[in-house]
Amino acid sequence: MSRQEYVVKLPPHIDSLPLDWIIIDYFNNDFYLSVKHMKEQDSIGVSLEGPEISRSGILTWLCVSTSSCTFLFDILTLGEEAFRRGIKSVLEHSGIQKIFHDCRMASDCLYHQYGVLLDNVFDTQAADNLVMLQQNDNHEFVQEVNSLNECLNYYLKVPSEYLYESLFFDRNEQSIHYYENRPLCHELQDLMIKNVIYLRLLQREIECELFNPLRRMTDQFLNAILSKDDRELLACPPNLDELPPEVLLDGLEVVNFQEPDEMSIVSWNP
Repeated sequence: MSRQEYVVKLPPHIDSLPLDWIIIDYFNNDFYLSVKHMKEQDSIGVSLEGPEISRSGILTWLCVSTSSCTFLFDILTLGEEAFRRGIKSVLEHSGIQKIFHDCRMASDCLYHQYGVLLDNVFDTQAADNLVMLQQNDNHEFVQEVNSLNECLNYYLKVPSEYLYESLFFDRNEQSIHYYENRPLCHELQDLMIKNVIYLRLLQREIECELFNPLRRMTDQFLNAILSKDDRELLACPPNLDELPPEVLLDGLEVVNFQEPDEMSIVSWNP
């Protein structure tokens, strides 16, 4: 474990996130306490960092944000043993929600390289796409997805200076040396923390947006009968086999999922 003079800086209006962080690069007390702490969480934010995250790529850092700390696991140093000693059991635990922003390559990497089959995942990119679908007048799937920065700016109003800046590397010697460099430089540390620290808060905001139509309809159900006086109920008895008329009068739209246009699938091999 190593500490540097790095300080996490967050937007003034977001003061509920923990500023504590720790780098874990030894199988010492810090490692086992971090695993124990993660197992006590209802949800954790997770991101993977490296020159290329895939089944054949190189995972150098596993980043986890909890209710009280951000953990940076040095997988390049710890190796596969880190998963056998507890991280795998956390990621596969059905009682702990793992929050990713685009879990596709992370899932592929973790399964094929470390035998980890993720369970109970909330993907903020997938959830954001459903929110866009609800707000789309045509109720059609939106093929393009929003980046983490775009979602943080939209849902949490995070200014650009507090967002992470992506490092655009090919899988080449320069990028591998950058991720392998120790001690960890502040630039990469800042990127990794900002890539994971907001995820738990973002999940709550997107989930609220997802449930807005349900909450509106539930309110209509709650008031559909109790708001009527006896004379109204006698003149127009409620039909419990149909939606309340108030739902239709309110203009509430139930999302009608449509099949996306058929797309050709192209296989890609590195």
